[in-house]
Amino acid sequence: MREDSTTIQGIYFIDKFDTFDDRLHIMGSYRYDWQATNSVTRTPLETNRVSGRNEGESWVAGAAFDVTPWMTVYGNRSVGFVPSVLGTVAGALPAPEGRDLAEVGARYFLFDKRLSLTTSLFDLARTNVTITDPRDPTGQTRILVGGLRSRGTEFELQGEILPGLNVIASLAIQNIAVTDRATEEGGEFFGVPKKTASLWVTYALQSTPFAGLTFGVGARGNSRSRTGNGPDSVYVPGYVVADAMIAYQRDDFSVSLNVKNILNEYSLSPSYFSDYIGINQGRSALLQADYRF
Repeated sequence: MREDSTTIQGIYFIDKFDTFDDRLHIMGSYRYDWQATNSVTRTPLETNRVSGRNEGESWVAGAAFDVTPWMTVYGNRSVGFVPSVLGTVAGALPAPEGRDLAEVGARYFLFDKRLSLTTSLFDLARTNVTITDPRDPTGQTRILVGGLRSRGTEFELQGEILPGLNVIASLAIQNIAVTDRATEEGGEFFGVPKKTASLWVTYALQSTPFAGLTFGVGARGNSRSRTGNGPDSVYVPGYVVADAMIAYQRDDFSVSLNVKNILNEYSLSPSYFSDYIGINQGRSALLQADYRF
């Protein structure tokens, strides 16, 4: 039996102000956290205790400028850390993961601001990165992969095109490289697809007696990805699956049916290691009803 406990304490400061005829928006924040983690594993023969403490600072600085009423450009920089979790192979608490993110982008408004398009470029550096060991069926063991650098671009479109017709679409393209392991300096990191995308469209009927009835359909997927960089390295094929939903809401009552992978497509999950490649879930359905009183 295993018992884990984590205590996090922190202090923070945040501020935001607007200037230049309310077109320039500047914000910043600072935070300092302390974390204490303890784990006790009991077996019939022995009791093992592992504990650790780490602390660190995080800050964010950014600005956005309204070029026109329909276009805003922005940029930000954030530096911080992610508290460690127990479960490494050595059974000890590793150093916290460090993160340094720089991002620039723009947002455009279309169709009288009913639709927005956001584009961004990002550069993310991470240190002391740990990942869940896919070969551990319990999902509790983590392994250290070192430092990673991710650079890429993202696009997101969302809004109401016509009355009742809503759309959300996204596309991310990224390259991830190992940055601090002597045998893989600058090499491609494995287990992460270069491209991921999704599209979701819903339509809510506007007229009675069917007002409150909503239909939705969409697709999601990613490009192929490579497993480990050893001689047994292979490429996991990319995939696209379709989802659908139907929902009805009236006053205090709502009911919805969500179906994922509606065509029951067979696909494989991206994997860090070539000796363990998981299978994505087939068709699944969730029926949910709510009543508020």
